[in-house]
Amino acid sequence: MAAVLSTLASRCPSAGLLAISIFGPWVIYYIGLVIYRVYFHPLSKFPGPKLYAASFFPFLWQSMLQGALTKDMLRMHAKYGPVVRVSPNRLMLDAALGYPLGYDRHTGQDEWAKIPANYGFKKPTALICGPREDHRRQRRLLSHAFSSTALKEQEVYLKYYIDLLMVRLREQAGKDDPIDVVKWFNFATFDIIGELAFGESFDALKNGMFQPWIANIFTGVRAARLRQFYDHYTFLRPFMPASTKQDMKNRIEDFRLSSLKAEKRLALKDNTRSDFMTYVLRHFDDEKGMTPDEIKLNSRTLIAGGSETTATTLSGFIFHLPKSPQAYRALADEIRGAFKSEEEITLRTTDELVYLDACIEETLRVYPPVGEVPGRFCPGAEIDGKWAPAGVSQSCPYEALARSLSPSFPAFSNEFGRPHANHGGDRQTIIGISNWASQRSPLNFRDAENFVPERWLPKTHPLYDARYESDNKGAFRPFSAGPRDCIGKNLAYAEVRLVITRLLWNFDYELAEGQDGWLDHQRVYNTYEKGPLLVRLRPRPQK
Repeated sequence: MAAVLSTLASRCPSAGLLAISIFGPWVIYYIGLVIYRVYFHPLSKFPGPKLYAASFFPFLWQSMLQGALTKDMLRMHAKYGPVVRVSPNRLMLDAALGYPLGYDRHTGQDEWAKIPANYGFKKPTALICGPREDHRRQRRLLSHAFSSTALKEQEVYLKYYIDLLMVRLREQAGKDDPIDVVKWFNFATFDIIGELAFGESFDALKNGMFQPWIANIFTGVRAARLRQFYDHYTFLRPFMPASTKQDMKNRIEDFRLSSLKAEKRLALKDNTRSDFMTYVLRHFDDEKGMTPDEIKLNSRTLIAGGSETTATTLSGFIFHLPKSPQAYRALADEIRGAFKSEEEITLRTTDELVYLDACIEETLRVYPPVGEVPGRFCPGAEIDGKWAPAGVSQSCPYEALARSLSPSFPAFSNEFGRPHANHGGDRQTIIGISNWASQRSPLNFRDAENFVPERWLPKTHPLYDARYESDNKGAFRPFSAGPRDCIGKNLAYAEVRLVITRLLWNFDYELAEGQDGWLDHQRVYNTYEKGPLLVRLRPRPQK
């Protein structure tokens, strides 16, 4: 760069001096900035790739655009340890370290706050990302809707849609072509959550297809991540692909339509049904209740969080179980030996299937429904023996000089040198966790890449294997942890137990040809971009 400027100056002195005066301080500044970030920054004591420490671009490219960072963290943790610096102001922590530190409840201490922009909300008042007091109030209301008592009342809805799912699978099983179970699991879980959240399903199982706006939820997850990239590098917005712009518009429309669904349910004013809104309506008019805006904001979260992640777990279960023929046979024997008829399969009876629960836990370990936990602000803490301050400066001592010498410098600095406010501004430390990497790490689990349900069995079970007794179960947090963990995990477990039990009662199955690599190329934008999972179902003869 210096040679180019020198040549320009010799051939055209005035132009050369102008170029040097404008770009020289900028070049000097960024050289100094890179050196500062890599070697003198408050987070420079934490290990990680130097390129990631020097610039936000590698992290944003790999995480927001490529969806590759979540899986790549397995390699990074193996190389750098339980704490990896992945951008100038961001640390990725192994789950065994990160959850107790930043997510579990710590009485009398500041909360490690969520970043509202990660969830697509301009106003941080929704349950998923609201301030502590708003979150507590809303969670108290909705916790009743997800309690064991409520789940028993909701079982009639679960049974209806799982019955319909089995009917559809039997219809498909009689055909020559393999069945895409990802599609049918999504149909079922969306219909169930529609019934429970709004008092009406989306008729996906009935029609064999999604309503268009439900399909937008899948593209909307990726669109939210892409938007964060373009919010940071605003000068690239004119080059944003048309498809990305459309996905962002669809995401806005998705919020609008889910709000309309919520308004329609509220207008019924029916608090006798056993659905989520029943519990909200009981306190709708008092000061502890949710406001109409809060209900609308939460409606989309309930739809996406209560459907896609459960369908992901079901799909992962069906993919991984045949990888261990021993596990497949043990589970089939347990299910088929526990019941005399399909009518005996209920929430209560499936809760007693020990090996089934072990298979579910192992599925959640190797294929956590949320592959990467959205980042949180660190209020200042000791992490793995080193201090990570709450406030970290991304600039360096050269900044004031560079700004004074170059009138164009502030614009360039804001575009290239600092993160957009959506990523925590330029002064806050952020931590994140890759569940995928932590739960597949050989440092936490023996035979980490293998599907081994026996690791979750009690010692009294005949298939218990003592080799897995030393597994670090503290790294297993598929539903997050602490006061903001997944409120719907009981519902998720119930759906998975019922669907898998009913499926293996009715069918044997195997993966279709070419499906062994189904997992390999999935991108992760918190959740997974899944392709079809093709299986061949063989109906079992019924007595």
